[in-house]
Amino acid sequence: MINTISSNKGVSILALFTASWWVFGPKINLIPVAGYEQGIRLEDILFAVLFGILSFSTLLRRRQFEILGGKQGFALIVFMFSSVLSSVLIYQSPFSSLLFSVRWLEYLLMGSILFKVALMHRGKVLKLFKYYIFLNACIAPLSVLSDARYAGLSAGPWEVSTVTILCFISLKPFFKSQKELFFYALCVFLVILSAQARIQLLAYLVLLVFYKETRYGLVAIALPGVIYLLFAGVLDNALKLVRFESIGLSSIEEIFHAIWESGADAQFYTLSAALPESDASTIARLLIWASFIYKWMEFGGFGILFGIGPGVGGVVVDGLYIRLLTEFGLVGALIFFVFIKKLMARVIVEYRVPLVLAIGIVSLTNDPFTSQRIFSAICLSVGLLYAYPGGRILKRSKQVEVSHAETTRVQTR
Repeated sequence: MINTISSNKGVSILALFTASWWVFGPKINLIPVAGYEQGIRLEDILFAVLFGILSFSTLLRRRQFEILGGKQGFALIVFMFSSVLSSVLIYQSPFSSLLFSVRWLEYLLMGSILFKVALMHRGKVLKLFKYYIFLNACIAPLSVLSDARYAGLSAGPWEVSTVTILCFISLKPFFKSQKELFFYALCVFLVILSAQARIQLLAYLVLLVFYKETRYGLVAIALPGVIYLLFAGVLDNALKLVRFESIGLSSIEEIFHAIWESGADAQFYTLSAALPESDASTIARLLIWASFIYKWMEFGGFGILFGIGPGVGGVVVDGLYIRLLTEFGLVGALIFFVFIKKLMARVIVEYRVPLVLAIGIVSLTNDPFTSQRIFSAICLSVGLLYAYPGGRILKRSKQVEVSHAETTRVQTR
């Protein structure tokens, strides 16, 4: 497949454009499917065309089309379809739940293309990442004037925040100077503050402390952000902008208690009215988690081992770990983490740790792997930070040696 992308200029341009749209393009819904408005989007059409061309070329070369993660990725897809079919046949779950697995299959196939695009068009992808961070940093502060959370082209505050963090992680090895590093670090900080993305802010601060280049310069990066908070008109309570003011252990305890009292019949508007001081977003998230857990408990031992089936509980979960527990079960979660280990094994250890750290923290209240843009950004990041045999990473147009102790042995297929 990579030979097709590199040898044909037209296909190469189409692959780069499709990859760029999958990460940075606006969401354009075309055809609703099974009641979901986002059934078929423009990016699905672009993928279908590109996949058809690459599949035909691969068939002519008598080779197999690669799926992201190789055998581990294939095992994950097989489990997902098998689990959902079992849930449909045994527990009469809606047949439309299979659409979630179909979407994941599309993600893994496209993920393989994205990885190859990052290898073939490293310089162009790096420029796209820089433009994405800079443009969002320029536009994001304007959201304060409209008193709305900044969502960017991704139509989601947590998506644009997570993608900017992933772009920064990928760009860090390629910055020319400390000034450039600090400039983009500040840009990411402004985007996250404007999006009012709490878990992303936590992940980013942990990341800045982790990097030795930014650890002692954290105050210098945060100071403009504090000034920005003050400019936003929250002098009396600077935490208002990032929505931390309504979250506390006592508030979460009250929400849990209210959900426990109401049981499976708990309703958002009822709880919101009963707990006016509590954060509405937290109430909604905990209600979703509770509904997944109640459904999971109905499946008994089968649910513990194999889950209720990916997508059976719903599209939105607001938490990767709660999805793995309830929809994948112990067996599915194990297969998923083996897949992630295979995917991240391509990245040099020095860069793999911050990548896994950021994704792991964000996954507490979001599911990065069901967001097309975040998942696509992860695949591009893995391609940019790919470790070649011998511990080399392509830096711009040259191969730069990296300490062998900081590398991981990459298995090539």
